Amino acid sequence: MAKKSFDSLNSIFQEEKGKLSSIVVKKYHSDYDYQNINETDKEKLVNFEEEIIINREEINKNYFKIAKDLYEANLILASYDKTNGKFIKWFESLGLKKTFVYNSIKRYSLFTIYQDEEKINKLSQKAVEILGTKKISDEIKLQVLNEKNIETISDRKLKNYVLNIISKQTEMIERKQIKNEDKNIKILEIRQLL
Repeated sequence: MAKKSFDSLNSIFQEEKGKLSSIVVKKYHSDYDYQNINETDKEKLVNFEEEIIINREEINKNYFKIAKDLYEANLILASYDKTNGKFIKWFESLGLKKTFVYNSIKRYSLFTIYQDEEKINKLSQKAVEILGTKKISDEIKLQVLNEKNIETISDRKLKNYVLNIISKQTEMIERKQIKNEDKNIKILEIRQLL
């Protein structure tokens, strides 16, 4: 059986007459000031920047996959053993460090609350530690993550912001408790009169 040869790509793909096919190519633009750098070195450095950014995005994507797998593996192994450390033994057998594993789980846990992978990946590690703690309710985590540009503020400002929210919530709860106590006292006073 003879192989069929093609004279051109036009024989494979049909184009509508009068319409040109176009390919959009995005050119990378550096924000760095290369004012005192010669053109050859500038070109090399801009290429390095572009490669680093592409690779960083690829790393983030793969890191997120790892975080998801660790999160789910923890859930599975926790169902078998909560105190004997099966999960720790499991991830150590993979050569992973405890801090990496638990920070990854916290990051993915935040994703389960706020379904924006890009935003969660942009959070600093300290921000993930602050928001990932079990001491903060999911409601507060969601409130913080809903804030515009929260991933760009400093860790100190984030911590203060979270503490401020917790303080306000605690104050509201205390006010409700005082009101309820006042109601209970009044009810007791009325009962005593009867």
